[in-house]
Amino acid sequence: MVDHPAPSGALHRRVPACVAWVLAAALGWAFGLGFAFAQEGDQHALGKRIYREGLLDAGKVLTGQAVAGVELSGKDAACTTCHRRSGYGSSEGSIEVRSITGPALFGRTTGADAPINPQTAFDPSARGQAQTAARALRAVRLATLAGGRQRPVYDESTLARAIQQGIDVTGKPMNASMPRYTLEPAQMQALTAYLKTLSVQAASGVTDTEVHFATVFQPGTPLAHRQALLQVIQTYFQERNAGLRAQVRREEAGSVRLRRSYRNWILHAWDLTGPSDTWPGQLEAFNRQQAVFALVSGLGQESWRPIHDFSERFEVPCIFPQVDLPVLDEGNHFTVYLSRGMTLEAQALASFLQRENKPAPLVQVYRRDTAGASGARAFSQAWQAYTGSAPEERVIDGVPDASFWSTLARQRATLVLWLNAQDLGDTHALTAPETSLQAIYLPLSLNRGTRSGLAAHGSPLVRMIYPEELPLVRDARLELVRRWMHDAGIEPSNPSLQMNAYLAATVTAMVVSHSMDTYSADYLMERMEHMLGNALERSIYPRLSLGPGQRFASKGSYIVTVGGKEDSELMPLSDWIVP
Repeated sequence: MVDHPAPSGALHRRVPACVAWVLAAALGWAFGLGFAFAQEGDQHALGKRIYREGLLDAGKVLTGQAVAGVELSGKDAACTTCHRRSGYGSSEGSIEVRSITGPALFGRTTGADAPINPQTAFDPSARGQAQTAARALRAVRLATLAGGRQRPVYDESTLARAIQQGIDVTGKPMNASMPRYTLEPAQMQALTAYLKTLSVQAASGVTDTEVHFATVFQPGTPLAHRQALLQVIQTYFQERNAGLRAQVRREEAGSVRLRRSYRNWILHAWDLTGPSDTWPGQLEAFNRQQAVFALVSGLGQESWRPIHDFSERFEVPCIFPQVDLPVLDEGNHFTVYLSRGMTLEAQALASFLQRENKPAPLVQVYRRDTAGASGARAFSQAWQAYTGSAPEERVIDGVPDASFWSTLARQRATLVLWLNAQDLGDTHALTAPETSLQAIYLPLSLNRGTRSGLAAHGSPLVRMIYPEELPLVRDARLELVRRWMHDAGIEPSNPSLQMNAYLAATVTAMVVSHSMDTYSADYLMERMEHMLGNALERSIYPRLSLGPGQRFASKGSYIVTVGGKEDSELMPLSDWIVP
C-alpha cells in the first residue's frame, strides 16, 4: 500500500478530514471505473479484430487448423470468413454455418426475438382474441420447427472448449469444417466479450411499427430528376404499406411465416447544400433528427465520398445511389453501387480498343474538375497498362468554337470525348465528309437521354460506350415496370433514372423480406450479396451480381454505333465487355 501525503495549505484547513477521505475515495473509485471502462473497451476492440480481421494483440495473427490439417491464418482464419460479419452464419452445399450472434450463443432475454411459451401465449391484455390465438399458434409452430435444432446456451467455458477443441455445448464433436484455434486466456476472453455484443443492439431507424429510410440528393440535382426519383420510391413504399393490412389479417389468422412483424416504411428526403466539406455535418444532423435504417437510391454529379463515408461510419446501408463518381476504394462495406460509373466506361473502352488493335493515335478531350475528367484519367491509366503509352489530351475551358473541332477533324485519329451535349457545341466538322477521324467515342453517362449533336448525326463514325442492356431487349424486360408506373400515374419522364429508383426500392424490399424480421445492417448487406442476380430483378442492366465483399452490381459495357435518332437504332460493335 502506498501512503498518500496529507493535503496541505488552505484546502486542508477548509475541508474536514472525513469529507477529504470521502472525496479521495470517490476520486479513486471514478479513476478505477474509468480504467475498467478503458480495459473493457480495449478487450472489446481486440475481440472485434480477432473476429473480423484475424488479428491478435502485439501484431500477431490468428491461426487455426482446418480439415485435413490445413493451417489457416489472418483473414483466412477470421470468424467472418464463415459466420459473416453479422454473425448470422451462412451455408455452402450441405454445410450449414450456424448463427453465433450474442442471443444465439448466450440466449435471448429481451426484445422481439425472445421465445414465446405456447402455454402462456394467451395474454388478456393483447389486442383481440384472434391476435392472441395467432401468437400462440406461431409459438407452437416455432417450437416444432426448432425441434432437434434446439441446444443449451453457451457460457465462457463451453464456448472456449468449442473454439479450441471443436466440442459443442452438448459435448458432441463439431463439424470438421469448423477450425480449431489456439488462443491465450486473455484473447479468448476478448473474443467472448465481443461475441456477447454481436448483433445484439437494435438497428437504427427501426421501431415496433416503422422503418425509416432516406434518399440523399447532392446540390445541383435538377428538380425534375429529384421529383422523378422520389415519386417512384414513395409510390412503391405507399403501395407496400397499403398491402400490410392484408398481411396483418393473414397474421391474425395464423397463416403467415413465423415471427414476422409488419412495419410501415417511411421515406425521408435529405437535400444537401453548400460545399462538399459541409455534407458530413449535414448528414449527421439529418440522422440525429430521425435515424434511418438505410439509404435508398440517391442522386449526385459530384463524388459520393462524403455520403459513402457517412454510411461506413454510422453503419447505414446505401443501396444503389445513381452517381457517376462512386468511391472505388477497398474496404467498402455499406454502399452497393450500380456500377463503377465513369471508371467502368473508360476501362471497357480501353479493353475494346486494345482488342481491335487500332493503329490510329488516340486523342481524348475533357474538361477539368468534372466527371469527364475522372473518365479521362481512368482511360489513360487503362490504356497505358495495355500499351505502355498514354493517349494525347485536349483540356477545354468553356464551350469550344467550330475552329477547335475543325482542327481535330483534320487529324487521322480516334477521338474520345469525355463531354456532355452542352460541352460539344458546333461539332459538325467532326462528321463532315472531309473528316480524317477514324472513330468518335462518347460515354453514355454524360450523354444519357440526349439525341442532339453528335448523337443525332447518324454518322457511322460515332460510337457510344453503353453500360446498359441494349434498348430492344431492355424495353421488353421492363414492360411490367412501365405498366406499374402507368397504373400508379407516374409519367415516364426519365426512364433510366426511374427504373434505377424502382430497382433500388424493390431490391431493398427483397432483402428486408428475406431477412425475416432481422433488422441488422450487416445482415442486410450479406443477404444482398447472396440474393442479387438470383431473383430476376427488373433492371436496365443485362445482369446484376454480387459476391462476398463485392459492391458493384453491374460489371460490364457494350460499345455501340449511334446510327440514328432513336435508341432502338443502336447496334452493338462488341459483346458485353467486363474489363
